[in-house]
Amino acid sequence: MNTELKNEVATRVNRLGDNELILAYSKAETKDANTIVDLIDEFRRPFADGKVTSMGSAAFANPETWAKIAEESDSAARRELLKSSAVLTELDELERRAREAQAAADQKNRELNNAWAEYSAIPERIEAINARLADIANELASLDTPKLNADFKSVYRNALNGAIYDPLAQMQLAGLLVTAPLRKEVLNELATELKAQLIEVQARSRTLGKKLGQRS
Repeated sequence: MNTELKNEVATRVNRLGDNELILAYSKAETKDANTIVDLIDEFRRPFADGKVTSMGSAAFANPETWAKIAEESDSAARRELLKSSAVLTELDELERRAREAQAAADQKNRELNNAWAEYSAIPERIEAINARLADIANELASLDTPKLNADFKSVYRNALNGAIYDPLAQMQLAGLLVTAPLRKEVLNELATELKAQLIEVQARSRTLGKKLGQRS
């Protein structure tokens, strides 16, 4: 291929690639600029579809788009020129393995990030469970039957002796005395469930800590 022909094609093809030119020249039945440019335009069409705006015989796109089209087309032309090359076959296999390795690495990275996020949130979960257990313990203490009996007897005796008292407070104490056994039963069941959750969360913390190389 003479320099004059190469230069003419280069002036008519935006960002002409060497591989595109060689491939088009090898396929051209007539080795003239029009034929070669037509072959390059045809070869580029799959990479340009939807990316350029056509007006008559002219095509328009921003410089970044033309650069991307030219890069993809020239790379494809190179592969076409080397399609019988054993080295290219080996390269394809290496690139395939690299993509698979990268996908596996990305997956492991997501798993690691998820595990760390879960592990980091565990102390807060444990604190919340312990806070609920403390609230239940306080509630159970407030339902102590001897104390409720003593409080109710005191309020009731004062009322019988003519002292000023709060009827609502007396009714609330009476209600607590009646429902205290059921309240305790429910609270103890809830405490048992929370303790089981606490054991489960602590076990999960140990498992994740070991996986993440954290000391207990």
